[in-house]
Amino acid sequence: MQSPMHPIEPIMPSANSSRRYQRGSVGLRGKHQVWVGRYHEDEIGLDGRVSRKYRRVVLGSKRDFPAKHLAQRQLDILLAPINATTYRPLIPITLEEFSVRWRFEVMSKRKPSGIHHAETHLRHQIIPYLGHLRLDQIGVEVQQIFVTRISATLCRKSVLNILSTLSSILRTAENWGYTCQRVCLRKLAIPHQEVKNPVRVFTAEQAREIVAATSGQFRLMFTIAAMTGLRAGEILGLQVGDFDLVARRLTVRRSAWRGRVQTAKSPASQTCIAIPAALAEIIVAYLRIWRPNAEGYLFLNSRGHLFIAENVVRQALAPALDRLHIPRAGFHAFRHMHASLLLESGASPKVVQTQLRHSDARITLEIYAHIVGDAHERAVEKVSAMLELRRIEEHQCPPQTNEFRDLGRDENGIEKAQERETRPPNVAAPGLRTRIASWAARYLSRLHFGLRRSTGSNHDSVLHRAD
Repeated sequence: MQSPMHPIEPIMPSANSSRRYQRGSVGLRGKHQVWVGRYHEDEIGLDGRVSRKYRRVVLGSKRDFPAKHLAQRQLDILLAPINATTYRPLIPITLEEFSVRWRFEVMSKRKPSGIHHAETHLRHQIIPYLGHLRLDQIGVEVQQIFVTRISATLCRKSVLNILSTLSSILRTAENWGYTCQRVCLRKLAIPHQEVKNPVRVFTAEQAREIVAATSGQFRLMFTIAAMTGLRAGEILGLQVGDFDLVARRLTVRRSAWRGRVQTAKSPASQTCIAIPAALAEIIVAYLRIWRPNAEGYLFLNSRGHLFIAENVVRQALAPALDRLHIPRAGFHAFRHMHASLLLESGASPKVVQTQLRHSDARITLEIYAHIVGDAHERAVEKVSAMLELRRIEEHQCPPQTNEFRDLGRDENGIEKAQERETRPPNVAAPGLRTRIASWAARYLSRLHFGLRRSTGSNHDSVLHRAD
């Protein structure tokens, strides 16, 4: 990317750029009697010189602020950032003007795929909506309006990707001394998560049919994808020197994106993984007919360039799926299948994470773990066989059939059985606590009655003696 003709030199003003503390002035203006506040603000021109600009702002109507001191309070709120010790003079530059500098200084250091995505966001969303605004005008309210507009035609993930590019621009501007406000997702209302379509995953039988239906370089590409779970770009960027066929190891060092070489997706992706013996034999057989090239790339098209993943899907994978009457999918369906088959074979989540080279095992389990075939039913049956609860049930004695078991074992069993038959279905049989409470109430009643009789006889005797 070429340097802009007139680059904007970043200015880092000192904390004492504000010449003095100011309160401004407030007055009523116009036929409708509105309060207008006046103040001064420092501004840095493109030549780097600081000039003091006269500003006017409408505070509100006479109805909003009946008294002058109330309007003055509103102006004090607006002047608080200018009077702060951390105040920096305003650099009047629009987002579109600053994006030229950001492209050259920051975006050019990214991978080719990252540059492509950022350019798309700037060209189609950020510049058309926000390019004419100054950096200091892009606050939370403007950011929310921007999110609302682009959400009408884009999904949640696309909105978050665009906000990530905008956040990088504003964060860079703030670090360089410009007055702006960063993007904070907690302060924005992001579209809710939409219903996701089920991820396409090949079965082992479908993978065998796809490999058998292709030939040449494409057959080896799909074989490596099914047996290792590599990403499409990592497969297309493989070199012969990446394989250690004796130790059966493969080192992932790079990725190919639209015919250009770049680093792998993350630092965790650049590592060594194991390959099966069958794949090592297939690669040995392929190297016998392989045409060497200067860089040692395993796959090159007819023009001697690296393959593009989209072209491989369109030219080889999609026609094979159509012939086999399998729903269309991309390279990543092999990666999902590989992870699911590893887990189904009994591999631990840590092993699957290492093979897929994820930085977090939760990504492996939540996104790449799928149920293949009748694996769910077989897993439940396997757990049942390990518990062996059926044997315990078979060795137990048959259940008792005594109808009077729940009602007691005394000689009145027949009457209690009849009581159970006539009892409503929702009324439970009296338990031990109920019977004890009944006995206690009966005992206390008799005791109370006896005390009353004893007290009454004594009272009669006392009256007789008085007579």
